[in-house]
Amino acid sequence: MRKEIVAKTQRISPKLSPVEKSFSSIIEVKLEEEEESLHKGILYGIYFLSEETAYETDLVNKLIEDILRRSYYQSDNISPVQVLESAVIEVKEAVFQFTDEQTTEKAKFDITIAVLKENILYIVRYGEGEEFIVRAGEFKEIDMVTENKFSVSTGRVKEDDVVILSTKPFAQRYKPKDLLRLDPSALENLESTEACLMIKFDVQEASDDKTNVEDLGKMILKKPNKTKDVLSKIKKTIVKRKPPVTRAGVRKLTSKSNFQFNKKLLTYIVTGILITSFAAAIIYSINNELRSKPSREMQESVLEDVSMPDNDSALIAAKDPEIFYDLKIVDSNVDPLSIAVIQENIYVLGSQGELYISDTKIPGFKILPDLTFDGGYRSKIKEEELFIKAAEQLHVYDTVGDEIRSLSLPEAAAFCPYLEYIYQIEGGSIYRYPSSEAGSDKVLWADSNDFEGARDMSIAISIFIITRDGEIVRYTSGVKDGFFEISSLETPLENPTLLEANWNWGNIYIADEDNNRVLVLSREGSFVAELSNSFWSNIQGAVPDKQEQNLFVLSGTRVYKIPME
Repeated sequence: MRKEIVAKTQRISPKLSPVEKSFSSIIEVKLEEEEESLHKGILYGIYFLSEETAYETDLVNKLIEDILRRSYYQSDNISPVQVLESAVIEVKEAVFQFTDEQTTEKAKFDITIAVLKENILYIVRYGEGEEFIVRAGEFKEIDMVTENKFSVSTGRVKEDDVVILSTKPFAQRYKPKDLLRLDPSALENLESTEACLMIKFDVQEASDDKTNVEDLGKMILKKPNKTKDVLSKIKKTIVKRKPPVTRAGVRKLTSKSNFQFNKKLLTYIVTGILITSFAAAIIYSINNELRSKPSREMQESVLEDVSMPDNDSALIAAKDPEIFYDLKIVDSNVDPLSIAVIQENIYVLGSQGELYISDTKIPGFKILPDLTFDGGYRSKIKEEELFIKAAEQLHVYDTVGDEIRSLSLPEAAAFCPYLEYIYQIEGGSIYRYPSSEAGSDKVLWADSNDFEGARDMSIAISIFIITRDGEIVRYTSGVKDGFFEISSLETPLENPTLLEANWNWGNIYIADEDNNRVLVLSREGSFVAELSNSFWSNIQGAVPDKQEQNLFVLSGTRVYKIPME
């Protein structure tokens, strides 16, 4: 049976007054329709607001949740990151719309939103905050890619991972490890700006009756036997019986419901149980992990994709897959250069600048009329746009609006669009250009000998590069990840020529020319699959569809479609 990752949450938040100038809170957003909510995931968030104007705290919470619910679940954009970024901007504008312009300049608004979708966790932060992950017995800060005030991270989560989101004031007072031994009484003294959300990930068998999220406290209280006995003892302590009431000579009978709660003591004890139980769950997961695996040095990157197939038979794809389409059928003189998949369509770029299109399900390529990209030699995708690099130009084709814009950019060894920028390898440097303007405002991202003569590059949070010598390297925040190595590979790389990665994919795809194969690897270099064909030669591209259910390989004039499941 198929397995899926589910999330369980524990909230640590302050008691807020009805009106505050500086405060923080936790938000959790999902649709009433369970099926749709499961399809797009559930939003977990934490925010911090500080302003000279006093705000009604409940009203701000409702405003943020309503905007996130509408913006995220009603969007047709397939990228959770882009949708969340747009929603955050809308939230910020709505929060400050009734504030004086001068006080708004002094205001501070930080928000972090996470969504679990198909076992991938997407995190978007605006402003400041702290994010940590507990994995394999280690507490690590989550790697975030920052552009302006936005920081993003995405990756596949594993069973027993714990992700911690907190406001900056909370992180300054409590370190992640402190949460394991946090005294419940400390929660009584939380400042209004201190909040933390802990998300624990478990694996369960998928069924028709799905539950994506369950409050951890409810989960603990539902446990039978011993927990029930403990709760019955607690009840004796926190319940005070009222004496029978006599009125007008009539004695009122005492019932089981005739009591009052010691609310303060109840809150204190139940909170203690929840925090202690959550800490115990984390400690148990850590100890169990350490007992089952030999001691090893913790890798520096977090939220990495290290998942492997459940059985060995899934590792090697069948040889000689069937041909999806031969482009010679539509053009006998065709000379294909690259392939891309956007939504439900396949795009192939020809050497004369022509662009061919076909449905991913029904083979049948045709030439798009009135579209030519002179000098184009390599294509990359970003959401619904196709980027085609020419010598000193970059053509951007909006496949939805059917519009083309061109940018003047220097000649590059390799390039890749990412967020709102174009990254190019020029000599021994990577430069970043705005994707909406001419390339005059370039910014140096990093320098390295690895960049000189690079064969290809692609970006999924980190930048993956095929060096001139055919080595695969990864750079994060401008620094080379020295521990990135391809593992469990029986036949070494001979001549890798193309590499494809995307933040919406769980894997990276490498065309290994001399071995007539395509390698599928996790973002950490773990071997996932090997796709080979004895007739493949001169592989010009290997890209999956948006769900990574099928891989499309361009070799010569033929397009191959290989099921990945």
